[in-house]
Amino acid sequence: MENLNLYLSQLERCNKGIRFNSAQEIKDVSGKKPGGWAEIAIAEAIGDRYHRRRKECTVKRANGREFWLDGYIEDLDCYVESKNFSFFSSGTASEKLYSVFVKFEEYDKQTLLVFCGEHERLSDDASKVIWDAFHNPHSCNSKSVVALVNSVRHKIRDIVKLSELHGWIIRNRS
Repeated sequence: MENLNLYLSQLERCNKGIRFNSAQEIKDVSGKKPGGWAEIAIAEAIGDRYHRRRKECTVKRANGREFWLDGYIEDLDCYVESKNFSFFSSGTASEKLYSVFVKFEEYDKQTLLVFCGEHERLSDDASKVIWDAFHNPHSCNSKSVVALVNSVRHKIRDIVKLSELHGWIIRNRS
């Protein structure tokens, strides 16, 4: 739970307006980049119901290449895709967020999309619009994003925040 607790402490500090270098903290604690670290924090939040099988859990694309998945929740029969945008960092995480919808079209199961970091706070324009397009499509201002989300809605189990993931799992397990 060390990684999840670090994440929750970062979220709390961020919500209080305390500035810090979250990517550096993650690297110091885990030796990983924020994206890979988020997968570990998600595994901790889900617990033993999360089967992290990167090489065994792949989806073959129409062109023969494969997607390596962030994970699979066996008792919910759904894949897990994490999108992490570190607190107080610059980078390309926002533009990468939209690319996940292209992958969903080729998945053979529904996927749980987990927002981490700035994406969880919905302070990033891309994450807020996608969140609204999925959870409140009638009030979303971007009709093009609503259309994008709706085009693969049958492939999306849900979009959740990492801090709420454990509760979501408890409410949704069979």
